[in-house]
Amino acid sequence: MKAIPYETIRKFTDGELSMMIDVLNGTIIDEVTVNHVLKINIEDSFLLYPRMYQEKWGVDGAILIEKICILTDEARTWLTIWAREFWDIEGLDLKNYIHDGRG
Repeated sequence: MKAIPYETIRKFTDGELSMMIDVLNGTIIDEVTVNHVLKINIEDSFLLYPRMYQEKWGVDGAILIEKICILTDEARTWLTIWAREFWDIEGLDLKNYIHDGRG
């Protein structure tokens, strides 16, 4: 697991972090998309599946998007890589992954 700055991950609730991880499942990221794909995937999830992810993870969509938008580019990049990486490591437990990410 890549080291994500703890101060960045602590800005989000467990539900918000879980949703980020969930919506990045199967997403390919590269140096061009990494800084924008998290916000875009979350917004797409709201459009394609109204209320589904918000209810599943107990998330206020507007607040989550706002929190992501105010991050620095570097923090948003690290957060995206961290959230997407969950899917690359077999056998991880979501709750433990989030807990470990908080430091």
